[in-house]
Amino acid sequence: MTDYSYLQSLIDQVREIRKQTAFQEIDLAECAIFYMPTKKTSYVGFRQGCRDQLIRSQNGMTESDKIRSTTKDYLRYIRNANGELLRIDSFNKGRVDCVFQVCRTESVRYLLPFSENGGYYPTYAYATRYEAGRVAEEYMVNGNQIVYEAYSYTSDNSADYFRINYVAGGNYPVRETEKGIFYLSPLSYEETFSDTWLNHR
Repeated sequence: MTDYSYLQSLIDQVREIRKQTAFQEIDLAECAIFYMPTKKTSYVGFRQGCRDQLIRSQNGMTESDKIRSTTKDYLRYIRNANGELLRIDSFNKGRVDCVFQVCRTESVRYLLPFSENGGYYPTYAYATRYEAGRVAEEYMVNGNQIVYEAYSYTSDNSADYFRINYVAGGNYPVRETEKGIFYLSPLSYEETFSDTWLNHR
């Protein structure tokens, strides 16, 4: 059974981290830069779990140190000398649309959105929590909405998957739920359950 109080606690955590985190300028000359075209996808390229990896693979989306001059919609990954991600810049129609700054706690990596000049930007913040080097949870939060994903590794080559789109205080708070199994090598997915709020109006 879904623990909605836990989902609310994650929403509150992200909200608080966004309040406490100030925008930081980065000297790009000291960083490694990589690019990935978004290819008309949405919300892809910000997470590390199997779902995001599979969507990237299906759409031929890979990181490269170069990008075609004709590509206008893409992500720019900025990493330090150790390869650690510092920031993701989202380009739309050739211009920076949003800047996602990395913030880390003990086991969670956050991507916090800012405008190009460091101001508030109203979109999703992303979080990835790791256990033993693997993605255990990922969620994207905007206002009272959270899209939450959990991975439970049942063997070396499979993981049970759960996803819920939840809006705290909404008329239909559970927008969507999904369950399935990810097979890790080669990466593939089998959906076992899916439901949306439209089925319960």
